[in-house]
Amino acid sequence: MRKKIYILLILSALIGCKNNREDITKKSGKIGNIDNKKVEKRERGLEFKLKSLNGKTILIDVKKSRYRFKNIDRKIVLIYMFSTWCPPCIGEIPHLNSLEKKYNGRVDILGVLLYDNRLTPKELKQFIKYQKINFFISKSFSENRKFANFIAPKLRLKPKFSIPLMIMFVDGKYFTHYEGSIPEEMVESDIKQAIIKMRGE
Repeated sequence: MRKKIYILLILSALIGCKNNREDITKKSGKIGNIDNKKVEKRERGLEFKLKSLNGKTILIDVKKSRYRFKNIDRKIVLIYMFSTWCPPCIGEIPHLNSLEKKYNGRVDILGVLLYDNRLTPKELKQFIKYQKINFFISKSFSENRKFANFIAPKLRLKPKFSIPLMIMFVDGKYFTHYEGSIPEEMVESDIKQAIIKMRGE
């Protein structure tokens, strides 16, 4: 009897660990146990409009698990969701600036502000200047929230997920994502893998 209980405990622990991981199949676009056809139906014709302070607009068009970033030529896109009041988010900015410089012409970084609705354009301008941010920052708080609400269940996150959150897309497809602060070397390693993958296709 004890043996059976012990085996059941081990099995339940293993199953629990698997359910907690992001089980995203890159080829099929299937997320966890979500049916791919249902995901595709939800995605038909979705578009998100991100605007920066200087008037630059980036459209994200989502169809059948493909993300088309209009007004961007680069095939690797990092979407960085953060807030100006969040210390770990601010700590990531120099590393993102470094990656933007190092992979100029290959990688685009899109900063998406969340939980920052009371921030004025003047305050945002000062924040960008003080932090020496080189990458695009979307000031479209309602569109930022819409995109966050759309992407959270796809990554198996709660609606009000923790920040920072970074998502990497390669040639319009989900590649990986990072929750919380992560070393620059880890992101760079994934960028290098993505470049190798693109060369092989």
